Amino acid sequence: MATARIVATESICAEPSVNLPQLGHFILRDKGRAIAIEKITKILDPNTIEVEAFYVSQVFYQGISLAFDRGGKMKLENYKRTVKSVDSEQEQKPSADNEIRISHSKISVYVDIGLKKFQEEQKKHIILVGKGQCVNKTVTVVEMIKRKMQGTLHQYTQLGSVSVTEQWDAIEDKELDSIQVNKKIPVIIIHLSLDEMPELEETSGHQAPTGPDIYQ
Repeated sequence: MATARIVATESICAEPSVNLPQLGHFILRDKGRAIAIEKITKILDPNTIEVEAFYVSQVFYQGISLAFDRGGKMKLENYKRTVKSVDSEQEQKPSADNEIRISHSKISVYVDIGLKKFQEEQKKHIILVGKGQCVNKTVTVVEMIKRKMQGTLHQYTQLGSVSVTEQWDAIEDKELDSIQVNKKIPVIIIHLSLDEMPELEETSGHQAPTGPDIYQ
């Protein structure tokens, strides 16, 4: 996670996330690929906003915490990650029957699961959760489910982060110390619902149903 300032070249509607979540979040894309999720923290002037950036792309992280060099030896290529642990109580809880946790299966698998919950299990509301590198996939799964459901779903989006501790060990030179890296990884939680959910509006960005025309 990092703090950045963004200067807009054109007028945009924006508010700090704590004041109005619907206008306080956006996704930064590069050539169609989501690379960061931004949460607006301050409006500095009419053209400048301050944001917290939760990086999705591994390009932004590689080597940042290992950037220092001890006598020319301590470089990323001399290490490999051996342990990764997520500090989250939620990680230990079983998923709810209307919850889909996005990981490393194919996108089509999660789309089929979501459609089954709506169409066969008659669920009115499902929750999709993605972390780290799976945030981008989660957004894609949501868009495909909305398309298959003909634009009939309300979308409520929540952004957050969890703490991760990684241990990196030397590959060859055993004199090099092991390194522990503490970092935050982004989490996205998206609720898809056939009905409005007013209880989520204060903490989530809301997208109303678009109708089928947008997908034709």
